[in-house]
Amino acid sequence: MLWANMAAGLALHNCNMCRGHNISHALGSLAPVHHGLGTGLALDVLLPWLTGRPEGEANCALAAQVLGEPASADALSVVFSALMRSCHIPAELPVVCLNLTAMQFFDAMKSSANYSMAQNAACPIGFDDLDEIAALMVDLRKADAATA
Repeated sequence: MLWANMAAGLALHNCNMCRGHNISHALGSLAPVHHGLGTGLALDVLLPWLTGRPEGEANCALAAQVLGEPASADALSVVFSALMRSCHIPAELPVVCLNLTAMQFFDAMKSSANYSMAQNAACPIGFDDLDEIAALMVDLRKADAATA
C-alpha cells in the first residue's frame, strides 16, 4: 500500500494532477464526500481542462501512451472517464452537494490550506482558472436534483 501510494503521488504530480487534491480537499471541507471520490471526480473534470494547456497536453499525452493508448491528451481523458464509469462511479457529485455553489468551491480552493496544492504542478494556474474549475465541478450536480 505504501508503494502504491507513493507511485500514485508521483503520477499525480507528474501529470499536473495535484489540482485534483486541491479540489477534493475543498469539496471535503464543504460536504461529507470521501477524498477518493472527490479526487476521481476532480480528475474527470481536470483532464479535459488540462488538454487545452500546452504543459498539460504534453504530460497527459505521455500518460495516455504509457497506458497503451495513442499519445494524445484527449485519449487520457477518455480512458479515465471510461474507467470511472466501469467502476460504476457516475460523473456527478453526491446528493449532499446539491446546494454547493461555484463561489463556495472557488473560496475553498483558494484558501491558504488548499491553494498551495493547486500550485504544485507544471501547468500554471491562477484564480481565474480556479473560478472556471469550480463552475465545472458544480456542473457535476445531478441535473434532476439541481433543479428540484
